[in-house]
Amino acid sequence: MKSLKEPFLTVVKIILVFVLFSSCATGPKYSQISLSSLKGQVVRSLQDREKIGKSLRGSASFRWSGQKQAEILLLVKRPLDFRFDVVSDFGYYLQQAVSLSGLFTVIWYEENRYFRGVGTSEQVGRYLSIKLTPREVVSFLLGSPPIEEEENYELFPLRKRDYFILRGERSEITVRKMGTEYLPVKYRALDIGGEALYSIEYDDYSEDSLFPYRIRGRFRGKRIEIAFEEVELNPSLPRDLFEIEIPEGADRIYDD
Repeated sequence: MKSLKEPFLTVVKIILVFVLFSSCATGPKYSQISLSSLKGQVVRSLQDREKIGKSLRGSASFRWSGQKQAEILLLVKRPLDFRFDVVSDFGYYLQQAVSLSGLFTVIWYEENRYFRGVGTSEQVGRYLSIKLTPREVVSFLLGSPPIEEEENYELFPLRKRDYFILRGERSEITVRKMGTEYLPVKYRALDIGGEALYSIEYDDYSEDSLFPYRIRGRFRGKRIEIAFEEVELNPSLPRDLFEIEIPEGADRIYDD
């Protein structure tokens, strides 16, 4: 009996393990109909973030590949305007970068140099190490990555409960359900072949405003991290706050 009993118990154990693993690995079950309905909710929730977050004033620590951490002051306003002030421990400017109505300016005070030109992804990438258009910079800093048309997306549930992936033609967005909202956790911009051009991660969401206090970016060969310390959402930011003066005698940098 012993020789027959042991193989039988072994088979039972294997079946039980398989059933338990399958139920855990697949996570919640969704029909195609429920996924289609849920996709609409997720897309609308992400679109609403663009309407809720119009402007930002704040301070943050900023770190990028190969450089030491810096303290920055930020002003951000849809659709194209931002201002970064990199300040020293003693409160004076080390660097300023401004996008105002499509005009992009960067000043390096210690070197007494500046660049001024049209704000394209090439210029922003060259002088700020983040190859994004000013519109994309503003969107990402306000916690709302670019959204494609709803019909472009497919929605896939992840094993981790309340996490989903929206896969579109030009991007892939991982979202997390928090209360009744779906918050972006990771955004990947894709090329035609489906390879990632860059990615942005959102973390440390506040429970009251649902704003991500930590943003990480991975670009080809470079990484950045912004950890917000103080944030004021939707302040009034008149145009003159984004206007900066070029230091007298500063040398202008021209693109090659």
